[in-house]
Amino acid sequence: SRVKMVRSKADSVGASVIWITASSPEVIWIGEELAKSGLDVRTMVWDAPEYLIQNLRLTINLSTEILRAFSVLLSASKQVSVIGVTMKLSYKKNYNVDSLVIRHGIESMKFDNSEYSDDSIRIVFAGSLYAKDEWNAFVAALDKAQWTINRKPVEVCFLGRFPLSGASKPLKVNYL
Repeated sequence: SRVKMVRSKADSVGASVIWITASSPEVIWIGEELAKSGLDVRTMVWDAPEYLIQNLRLTINLSTEILRAFSVLLSASKQVSVIGVTMKLSYKKNYNVDSLVIRHGIESMKFDNSEYSDDSIRIVFAGSLYAKDEWNAFVAALDKAQWTINRKPVEVCFLGRFPLSGASKPLKVNYL
């Protein structure tokens, strides 16, 4: 099985910690088994399992099993890290798990914004859009403001795979 293969590889290289990203149902199940076996598993959550389940269009029974395994994985992990504060608070409430917020970003001192003017406001969304209600509210607010803030035009770029349904897709957004 994959669990035995991972455990064997970890043993062969003398790994004392296994750090996984709970990025698919398979990884969640493998991580659950490794953590339950007593290994020091550290779990990083970039996308909530509900988002993965929705994108994969899984059955209710399979979805329930993944959520159960995810709960066990988080509880059995020695440390959990998440992508944002909202997820941190949700996991504390729903799983009684303390987690660290870890996300990548641009070092502000190394970012050269001299090529950008103050004539417009540029907003870039990069990543997976699973907060569709929030996105729709954001777009509705921009529509209401006629895509201007403080008399400056607002440019929005979306970098990533846009959801197939449930999210407004205005023509004003630049989809990359």
